[in-house]
Amino acid sequence: MRRKPRGPASLAPFPLGQWTADARRFSACGETDEDRVGQLEKLGMVWSHFNVAWLEGLSAARGWAAENGHLLAPLDATFQGAAVGIWLPNAPGRQRRSSGGARRGAGGVVGRGAVGRAARAVGGD
Repeated sequence: MRRKPRGPASLAPFPLGQWTADARRFSACGETDEDRVGQLEKLGMVWSHFNVAWLEGLSAARGWAAENGHLLAPLDATFQGAAVGIWLPNAPGRQRRSSGGARRGAGGVVGRGAVGRAARAVGGD
């Protein structure tokens, strides 16, 4: 059985997913003017799925750390349903994907130690 398309018939074959991906790519290259960026932001455009996932995980890690006084969470640790114990070991890779590379600290030193990452995650750096 064929589903009836929702919305105007003229938009039924429109490839919205491809258009959205193109809008993200053009914006990342600086090829989208500010007016169009503003229009998309008013609609709630998600510019980076990695950034959204990073921020959600970081928020859960901060909440868990606030409740426990530290961020040495066991693998089964959760905060409001978020798997903090699973998210933490994988966080460095996610952060690199969300920001396009490792963040540099004072003096240009790339922080890669687990203690430094945990301290930055809790402190909000």
